[in-house]
Amino acid sequence: MTTKSDEADDRTASARLSRAVKHVRETKQLTLVAVAAATGISRNTLFLIETKAANARLSTIDTLASLMGVDPSQLLEKSPDLSGRLPGRASLSQIVAQNIAAFRTSINMSQEALGEAAGLAKGYLSLIEVSAPDLKVNTVDSIAQALGVDVTFLLSDARECPNG
Repeated sequence: MTTKSDEADDRTASARLSRAVKHVRETKQLTLVAVAAATGISRNTLFLIETKAANARLSTIDTLASLMGVDPSQLLEKSPDLSGRLPGRASLSQIVAQNIAAFRTSINMSQEALGEAAGLAKGYLSLIEVSAPDLKVNTVDSIAQALGVDVTFLLSDARECPNG
């Protein structure tokens, strides 16, 4: 049974990542030790991700998704689709940077306005769009909220979207 606090908690990217990583890991019958050994991510970090205590970096999400055979955006879906991973996928940081720029320009919003709305330092959004740094999931979530889109849209390869 889903409670109101579970539903409210499910709105944050960290909570959705936590639930999905644990679900996919258990569905694929992987232990934390096995995932840690295969990815080079510490067992403690994996535990913190699964208990919503970690603010995971995009590279960590990409690594976990690759091991689990899913697209990174699927690890932030409310109901993860385990249908597989797109071949030849760009790095998650590059995809996120491209999607931020595309959504921002589609609504005629300046980098400065978006940065301010997302609570980012002046000029940081320009850096994100140009150099695609390894952001933390909460930063991407803040940007998504400022754009008025679900965080999964920013993590999705255009080939995942039927109209993309």
